[in-house]
Amino acid sequence: MVLGTSVYFDSMNGYMSIFLERLWSLRHQKFPIEGKPFCVVATGDRLQGAENAVEAVKRRMVAYKAEFVGGVPFGSENFPCYSCGFGHRCTVGGLYRTYGRDGLRKLKTSDSLFTRWEDFSQITRQIEKLAENLNNTLGEE
Repeated sequence: MVLGTSVYFDSMNGYMSIFLERLWSLRHQKFPIEGKPFCVVATGDRLQGAENAVEAVKRRMVAYKAEFVGGVPFGSENFPCYSCGFGHRCTVGGLYRTYGRDGLRKLKTSDSLFTRWEDFSQITRQIEKLAENLNNTLGEE
């Protein structure tokens, strides 16, 4: 399985949490995903939050006895406010938390703020390595 999540409050988002909770019923008498390989990809407004999300998903899946083959966290520079969407004017979202009030006034919106994980060769290599690990694990079965 390849599990992906965006990051809210430095952990996995609610949809991923709900999905993983639904797997709980599968562990009553036996573990049908025992030994099955999985990997996690997470993206958020800070690398630390993405790393935390990978670890949170990993902990849940390992409790179900699935086999962790790797994870890739990506800290993006894109962080609009998910509540109001105002970005530069919002004093609650990630922009404000990162740059502060003075930083927001000086911050210029440009294409450089809107990067994708594909634009980072290090992340691309990590994703390719993760795919290789998953493929190798599947080839062993």
